[in-house]
Amino acid sequence: MTTLALALIAVAWSIYGLLARNELRTPEATSDTMPAPVLALALATLSCASFAAHGGLWPGGPMAPSTYKLLTGVFPLLASVRAAGATALGAVVSAVGLAGIGLAFVLRPLKTTTQSALTAAVCAMILAETFTPMLARTVYGQSGSTKLRKLAPLATTLSEYRAFETKGIAGPILDLPFAGFLKVAQGVRLSSEYTLLAAFHGRPTAACYNSFLPPSYLDVIRIAAMLPNRRGIDELAAAGLRNLVVRTWQVPRGFLNRLLADPGVRLIHRSKTASGIRITKAIKTHSVSKRLSIDTARVSPVLSRTAVSKAGFPRYASLLVQNHGDSIWALPHPMRPLDVHVRWINVATGKTRNDSLQKTMLPLALSPTSTARVPVELQPLPPAGTYRLEFEIPEFQRMIKPERIVKVVP
Repeated sequence: MTTLALALIAVAWSIYGLLARNELRTPEATSDTMPAPVLALALATLSCASFAAHGGLWPGGPMAPSTYKLLTGVFPLLASVRAAGATALGAVVSAVGLAGIGLAFVLRPLKTTTQSALTAAVCAMILAETFTPMLARTVYGQSGSTKLRKLAPLATTLSEYRAFETKGIAGPILDLPFAGFLKVAQGVRLSSEYTLLAAFHGRPTAACYNSFLPPSYLDVIRIAAMLPNRRGIDELAAAGLRNLVVRTWQVPRGFLNRLLADPGVRLIHRSKTASGIRITKAIKTHSVSKRLSIDTARVSPVLSRTAVSKAGFPRYASLLVQNHGDSIWALPHPMRPLDVHVRWINVATGKTRNDSLQKTMLPLALSPTSTARVPVELQPLPPAGTYRLEFEIPEFQRMIKPERIVKVVP
């Protein structure tokens, strides 16, 4: 409340100075009111507050929706993006700046000792109304004390996970539907929910909720997208993901029946909303990297140093891996990264501008004769220009030189 009052003083004083200048036609009339920066801060405060905040305009007053809340109805992915919700901090920073200017206006004609005393009093008032529960409830409509929120899942939700423990079945859990089945917004939301559930069922999970996309997570998306086909089942088993929890109301019709039709898949537990499934079949695998080949690389012809990529993630190339063995490739444990040297050779000069060591990972599992793409990050990009790329993979003693020329733009 104190901060808001001081901010309003700054805005009112600047509006007065602006009107005085228009009336007197002299710039000196506003020399100490700074209307431009003050009104800019006021506009920033209103813009950020209208975007991120919602609720009553005043105690008991009409309710106003936020622009952010309206946009989430049109673009559901925004509801799972933290950065947009943090816009409210812009209103706080702008309001605090206005309050500081307002306090300076109030203190300017006073003596130094009075200025110090009044500044200390204002700081004490702000601290009191922020951290004293009774005052905080009066000013903000709620106490500043910590409140516990119940986030623990219901016992019925955990029953499928507990069924594996009851029957003595160990191993990680793959929740379905996984990201590959879903739109981006649904995938982000469910991945965060699966990660939270893992804290309660206590098993490793394939889900990942992060700003980065680990190669292992991307490969699970690839394999899970093949379900309920046999290749998807076999590759999951080879990758060690034999325990599945299927949310029956969120997967396509007939998905569960097709999955259970495989003789190597067994139903462990079923409830109204989900089913616990175990892949029991024995899978013949190999972990000999010499039976794999990496032949081609795919990269976008134009890369921008400033623009965000379509998915909002770092720019990647991809390498095509093929399994030439007579059994399923299974990534050996413990997992280790695959080193890839990425070189950018300037077409005009023939000189190497960037030579970076990137880390990726071979597929978790790959059926005989099948192929899969593994990502290779291209950051940092070289200066703007036209380049040829080289990918050197020491483990395979391979040098891949895509024919396509890559243009890097500012």
